[in-house]
Amino acid sequence: MTDTLNTMSSRLRSKDRLDLGLACGLIALGVTGVIMIYSATRQGLINAGDNPHYYLERQAFFVGLGVVVMYVVSLIDYRRLEIVTTPFYVCALLGLVGVYFIGKSALGAQRCTASASCRYSPVSSRC
Repeated sequence: MTDTLNTMSSRLRSKDRLDLGLACGLIALGVTGVIMIYSATRQGLINAGDNPHYYLERQAFFVGLGVVVMYVVSLIDYRRLEIVTTPFYVCALLGLVGVYFIGKSALGAQRCTASASCRYSPVSSRC
């Protein structure tokens, strides 16, 4: 460990370091996304007889949850995360390799093998 980490206490960062411009930008981006999802899905849900606000409420919940998690993470000193960067990186690489070898199909997404039909046709029955 470095001297900087040894001299630091395990306390959280102070609240005055929150960048209000960045926070307002993130919230505005989230609200814009929620409105776009609502406008794109509303009529289909009305035609199906479902609650037209289903995706609006669901996405708004996840945007709010994301903002809260981002705020909590911003209170943690980022230098403390240096210890776990290498294991996270190795796990991400192993996950990508696992998708290549183990991955099949999920919700319409498919992993194609090295056949020529998969390279040239976006919808292929051989994948």
